[in-house]
Amino acid sequence: MTAAVPPAPPAESRVDRACRLLRQRILDNHWPPGAHALEQQLALELGMSRTPVREALIRLAGEGLVEVVPRHGARVLPVSAADMDEIYRIIGSLEATAAQMIAERKPTAAELKPLDDATRAMGAALAAGDLDRWAAADEAFHRTLVELSGSRTLVAIVGNFRDRVHRARIFTRQLRAKPTSSTREHRALVGALRRGDAEAARAIHLAHRDRARIELTTILARFLSPPTPRSGHECEGPPRARIRPAAHSAEGKPMNERRDFDIAVLPGDGVGPEVIDATVPLLERLAHGAAFGLRFTAHPAGALHYRATGDALPDATFAAAERADAILFGAMGWPAIRYADGTEIAPQLDLRVRLQLYAGVRPARAIPGTPLPLADPRARDIDLVIVRESTEGLFASRGRGEVIADREARDTLVITRAGSERVHDFAFRLAQRRRARGRPGRVTCVDKANVFRSMAFFRKVFDERSTRFPELVADHHYVDATALDLVRKPWTFDVLVTENMFGDILSDQAAALVGGMGMAPSGDIGDAHGLFQPCHGSAPDIAGRGIANPTATILSAAMLLDWLAGTSGVDALAEAALRLERAVDAAFAGGTLQPVEFGGRDGTRAIAAAVAANL
Repeated sequence: MTAAVPPAPPAESRVDRACRLLRQRILDNHWPPGAHALEQQLALELGMSRTPVREALIRLAGEGLVEVVPRHGARVLPVSAADMDEIYRIIGSLEATAAQMIAERKPTAAELKPLDDATRAMGAALAAGDLDRWAAADEAFHRTLVELSGSRTLVAIVGNFRDRVHRARIFTRQLRAKPTSSTREHRALVGALRRGDAEAARAIHLAHRDRARIELTTILARFLSPPTPRSGHECEGPPRARIRPAAHSAEGKPMNERRDFDIAVLPGDGVGPEVIDATVPLLERLAHGAAFGLRFTAHPAGALHYRATGDALPDATFAAAERADAILFGAMGWPAIRYADGTEIAPQLDLRVRLQLYAGVRPARAIPGTPLPLADPRARDIDLVIVRESTEGLFASRGRGEVIADREARDTLVITRAGSERVHDFAFRLAQRRRARGRPGRVTCVDKANVFRSMAFFRKVFDERSTRFPELVADHHYVDATALDLVRKPWTFDVLVTENMFGDILSDQAAALVGGMGMAPSGDIGDAHGLFQPCHGSAPDIAGRGIANPTATILSAAMLLDWLAGTSGVDALAEAALRLERAVDAAFAGGTLQPVEFGGRDGTRAIAAAVAANL
């Protein structure tokens, strides 16, 4: 029996072929914006008569791609930076609505798999420096996002804008040798969708689209600007595109260029500027000749700035921190400078809430050669991390508590499911990474579930989330017993996750176990942002004397590099983080480096120099 022959596809009409070829010319930038083309010229180049070309031009005019001009044939309508800015705003809002709709119905893992796949494809393209692959994966991500909403109306409306956005991106892609974005926000969005956190999903996507909008319209504004007049004559005709070819290797493949990262530096008050000044040169040295670059920009904030201006965290500083790839923070606060309600100036707390830095990561590791308060030799094995939920708990009452008739005061502790789920998941993922490096793989929930319903709820959510990590050990410890065991046997702990106020207290206790606040780094980490700072405060009593210990800040900088490595996929950052951490260990290992806080003579500069010598 003869197999059936599938019917041949319908023949492409001459007008359809002319439309296809002309549209491709526009997208490939072979017909730059503003350039005129005669019908006869186009007909000759396409190898067809003028009639189908004229019909095709009329059809493209209806699509908004060209303008038919008498005696000239047609000209491509320029891509307006202002138009793209508005279109991106609209698309960003619509896609954020789609994200919110998806999160509200709590999608399954299978539904989110296409988004995960697209994110991985973007990461691979970023690593290869392949802009075309990255752009295709990015478009697939956003198209899938809208389709997952289940709203035909959203799909149709967003689709109407995609051709113009795609054309703008085609025009701009040759201006960059490789994409400058990362997959951090894409992964953060998928994480929010997985948790069913609709508010976070919408906020993350709006921030991501806003960044993309600014990048695209900035490039377009430069792309469409007129060329510089030469020989004293004005340039005639419409502006032409200025194209910079992409960099390629001898084999014709895109070259892996150096990735640059913007670091917002907030030195702050007291010893903050001193420890920052000791740390930044170490980071610059690590970046010298490496596969990454670090651009540092300092911004004002803090108690002294508040006293001078009435503003503890200027809008411009917050905007810079929000835009940056990471934030390096010194120390802020001054006991004698307070708000009217008697509370201290603490912009770091505002940043935690506004940037949703929900995971306060407080490592405590015994550094070789440093004196420890515990005589037990096992104290040398202390290597634990306290993960402190940093956006709610008792701190949720900051600025909201009440004093009733000077008779009593009330602050409210707030524990939410969404807040608990994300910090518990963070702690479990951290334990997974530590387990891969030889740590036990144990997560301890620290609470007071025997007394408070809020704490029982915190523990309940912990137990629920633990089932997703069967390879890890999950257990519980009351906070008072934890405080005791941090003195009796701190070497038995691995990762501890706890409420905001409990974490605030226990992390200081843990710092004391490894030498004090000058040895204790920290990171405040969210789904899209990371802030890194020493655990110590501004220490006004020693400010300006050059004796502040910069080790905590240096180790916080190592955490910053390691976090950037995870969000960007640049392995060289992780290697630099390890180098910096090992340099600290080597500087102290001989026992000759003695900070002033240990009763020694080595001040800020001497400690930084010793670390630099061991890089």
